[in-house]
Amino acid sequence: LGVGDSLASMVGSKYGQTKLYGTRKSVEGTAASLVGTMLVVGAFMFWSCAVCDSPLPSLTDVAKTFVAVTLACLLEAFTQQTDNLFVPLYFFALLQI
Repeated sequence: LGVGDSLASMVGSKYGQTKLYGTRKSVEGTAASLVGTMLVVGAFMFWSCAVCDSPLPSLTDVAKTFVAVTLACLLEAFTQQTDNLFVPLYFFALLQI
């Protein structure tokens, strides 16, 4: 989530044109956060399978991860100050479902 947060800030500051309703955050920054976070989490999923000599993640696992990343990025986009504590806990809880 840290990579996504950083990407959201950089992309949103430079290219953010479309603001999310009721926030100063942009659609472009949130999309960059989603893509960056999914790439890092996806890479970790595949790397951990290779290191642990386990089968590749199923399509269901990848889809569940994508939903969790999307929901966490949306929560990040619509929260203010408590997001550095609450969003990672929320993301972890989503991954446990």
